Amino acid sequence: MFQKISMEGIKPKTPEKNFSKKETLKISCGSFSVANENHPGRNEDAIFVDNEENSFGIFDGMGGHTAGEVASTTARDFIFNHIEGLISPDMTIPEVQCLFVDLARQTSEALDLKSDLNPQYIGMGTTMSLVKIHQDEEGKFAVVLNIGDSRVYKLSKDGTLEQISSDDNLLSEENDISPEEKKIMTKHLDEAKNLEDLSEEEELFFRKRQVISQCLPKVKHYFPSKTKVNMGDKILITSDGIHDNLTYTEIQETLTGSGSDEDLARELVQRAIKRSHEKTMRSKKDDMTAMVISLAE
Repeated sequence: MFQKISMEGIKPKTPEKNFSKKETLKISCGSFSVANENHPGRNEDAIFVDNEENSFGIFDGMGGHTAGEVASTTARDFIFNHIEGLISPDMTIPEVQCLFVDLARQTSEALDLKSDLNPQYIGMGTTMSLVKIHQDEEGKFAVVLNIGDSRVYKLSKDGTLEQISSDDNLLSEENDISPEEKKIMTKHLDEAKNLEDLSEEEELFFRKRQVISQCLPKVKHYFPSKTKVNMGDKILITSDGIHDNLTYTEIQETLTGSGSDEDLARELVQRAIKRSHEKTMRSKKDDMTAMVISLAE
């Protein structure tokens, strides 16, 4: 039975670990990231890639000058330095999900400690979209833990795009709207290009889309999820600078195009930058990061 891991049970990466039982999944990954042009020397998005563990992620920091960058890189580095060796190939999906939650809790402790020791970092925080491609006796799965408003999508081999993470935003906290209505509204907000296309209620949520209901280290609840994946599928992870600027359809069109994982990630960023310079309701200058993960056939 899987047991909760203590802080003492999580050890940093060491080069001598035995990788003989690693999964033999054929996975490639490419990413591209640019800083907000309002602070070009400081990118508050951090990218996490651990090919040995088939684990990937994006962290989008916040908290004032320099603190956002510190929050995202601190969280990224903690995960990178402690995930190796924790997930064995014979683990079940629920065990991997429990481990993700435990890592997130301990990452929060690391962030709190840094802010306690450095008053200039008080109040800093970061989103986290963490993905592990894991294979068990039931098949291949993308295990996801999402905190904040960065996102994880799955593009199936047939070209169908699906958001497989849930945003932690004002809409998600609204108790008077059913889960199905929230899903429909989110899709409508993701496709809208003009305020006239939105209802008064939808416009309110759209204008406040940058307000998130939780982030690391202030997490109220953890909802790890899983999605079955097949060879030929792609997983996309984005910071909100991508999906706030681009519509759902535009993201789908880009992912179904030709090119390497890095080419597709770069195109998503470039399209988002172009949109940010236009005078539309979606236009928003921000740090922009996209990561494309492909399961080779």
